[in-house]
Amino acid sequence: MISNPSLLSYTCIAKGTVVLAEFVSKEEPGIEAVALRCIENTPPHHSMFSHTVHKKTYTFAIDDDSFVYFAISDETMEKPESFWVLNRLRSAIEDLIKDGGSDVETLINPVSHCLQSKLDPVFAEIVGVVDVDLELDMDLVGSPRSVARESRNPSIDSSKGRRAAL
Repeated sequence: MISNPSLLSYTCIAKGTVVLAEFVSKEEPGIEAVALRCIENTPPHHSMFSHTVHKKTYTFAIDDDSFVYFAISDETMEKPESFWVLNRLRSAIEDLIKDGGSDVETLINPVSHCLQSKLDPVFAEIVGVVDVDLELDMDLVGSPRSVARESRNPSIDSSKGRRAAL
C-alpha cells in the first residue's frame, strides 16, 4: 500500500499500446487520454524511466516481452514508492502467467481492459482499500468497472456499509 493514495493519479499495465487494466483517480478526470499518449510514446531502450513535468511524475517500467507498467503521480510521491507500484503490477502479471490458463491466452492477442477484473484487487491493495471481498466497489477509488452499473443487481451488489475511507 502506498503512503498517500491521493498522490497516485493513474496507473496501468499495457501490452504495446493496449491497456490491459488501469486505475484512474476520481480527482483526475480525463487523465486516461494523457496516459494513452504517454504509453504510445514509451521510451525505447529503457527498462525504467521517470520524468517530472508540471508537478506530475510519469514513471515507466518496461519488460522485454512488450509489457509496459506506467504511473502518473504527484511529484511529491517518492520515486521508490512509484517504482513499488509498478513492481507490484509486474508481480501480479508474472503470477497470472505462471498460473497459466486462459489469462495467458488472453495476453497473446489482448483486447482493451481484458485483465481489469483480475487486477482490481491489486489496485485496491496498492491504494489501501481494505475490503477486498468478491465484489470490490472500485468506484470509490476510480477504477473502471468491467460490469456496467446498470447491469448490477441492487440487492446483490449493494455496497452500503462496505466503503472504505481513503
